[in-house]
Amino acid sequence: MPDPAAVYLRDATPDDADALARLTTGHATSGRNADQWRSWIADAATIVLVAETSGAGIVGFLDVRQAADEAEIIDLRVSPPSRRAGIARALLDRLADDLAGRGAARLFLEVAVDNAPARALYTKQGFEDVARREAYYKRPSGERVDALLMVRETDASDGDHRHE
Repeated sequence: MPDPAAVYLRDATPDDADALARLTTGHATSGRNADQWRSWIADAATIVLVAETSGAGIVGFLDVRQAADEAEIIDLRVSPPSRRAGIARALLDRLADDLAGRGAARLFLEVAVDNAPARALYTKQGFEDVARREAYYKRPSGERVDALLMVRETDASDGDHRHE
């Protein structure tokens, strides 16, 4: 598990595409290949933040799409050996700063109802449950799992920070 002080957060670049593709290989919601990651990173409506260490390279990322004054977390992932070290929380904190500057007043996400660690993290970060999507996720076993739609207001909701 990396020391949180030794983790560096930054905006993703096209050079990160191969590492991001490796982190998402086989994942149903964000299993993009390197070329798809390069296109995603280049899109102005997308924020991709990465967490890296000097020894392990990229150990996590946060992938967000913004439309007008709303943003949605598409994926937040930390590699298994690096979990429980505060990396996901740090990525969410950095995102909050970025979104305030981009004028996003609300941040949405979906999370499986049975993902207790993620739900606890999001609740601690100020997210609230607003809806439930029944049988939204399909597990490899075929089991269907509900998703919770969660939302939180951002600092941009206190004023108009939009760039026109």
